[in-house]
Amino acid sequence: MSDWIVPDFSAHWAVDIAKEYGVSLVYFSAFSAASSAFFGPMENLTGANRNYALPSPQSLTTPPEWISFPSMVAFKEYEAIYVPRGFFGANSTGISGASRLAKIISASKALAIRTCNEIEGDYLELYKKITGKPVIPTSVLPPEEPGKRVEREMSSDGFMFDWLDKQNPRSVLFLGFGSECKLSKEQVHEIAYGLELSELPFLWALRKPNSANNAYEVDDFLPLGFVDRTSEKGLVCFGWVPQMEILGHPSWRRSGLAVEVKHNEVGSLSRDEIAKTLRRAMVEEEGEQLRTNARKAAVVFGDHKLHQDHYIGAFVDYLKNNGAKR
Repeated sequence: MSDWIVPDFSAHWAVDIAKEYGVSLVYFSAFSAASSAFFGPMENLTGANRNYALPSPQSLTTPPEWISFPSMVAFKEYEAIYVPRGFFGANSTGISGASRLAKIISASKALAIRTCNEIEGDYLELYKKITGKPVIPTSVLPPEEPGKRVEREMSSDGFMFDWLDKQNPRSVLFLGFGSECKLSKEQVHEIAYGLELSELPFLWALRKPNSANNAYEVDDFLPLGFVDRTSEKGLVCFGWVPQMEILGHPSWRRSGLAVEVKHNEVGSLSRDEIAKTLRRAMVEEEGEQLRTNARKAAVVFGDHKLHQDHYIGAFVDYLKNNGAKR
């Protein structure tokens, strides 16, 4: 029999299983402590503090009253309109995301969050206060450093590193939106034009559009002539790329921790704002503090001893010493 069940917020049914078998629960959140604190105490998740009505979108655009220190954690208006029904409203399963989370937290002996005190100490303390539970930072769980790169003549991605080797140190912008983000053709075009206007060297890992059946349709996903016009400055790679090895290359520039491109009132991006924000983050004097912050954060994120020995070690010790007594 297991000593612990470690669910995320969606597996609310784990609560009943844990009760049936007398197994302890510890909730694990892959989200930041700031976002966890934003949604607040149990009565806010269940709606008890609103007579069980959905929150208004406007109420989500400013930090809530229980965040007592200066904070910018809130939704933009174009984001907030989706949250009341998307998170607090019941979905096709009959239970809302907020109710799932409330059920898991209520039944958990402790709450583990993928973060660290060096980055989110204030929010971790606040979350402990508003939930009344032990809150354990598990570290940011950085991946292992990439091993030695495969010899280029045997590697299908060798051309990327040949290109990176020709760039100046700390000069290249890397763009990657992950496997879950599906950009529309219009969004891709606006980002492409923004990159072109920025005149910055870039490597863009772009997911192949689902609708593309051949090379022509893939090329058509980008603005006409974009690849040729930017061939001396940038490289576009469709599909999977070895991201860890790319980010370990000396040509990559670590930019600010949080540089948000200004959106319009409906949440769309413009090429001019993309170009302006990229240049601010990468090269302009105005962004030097952002780059300084990034270098400081990189020391924390890259400290594997801190994350493995201190944070993971403390989490393991808690699990060893606080499981269900049989």
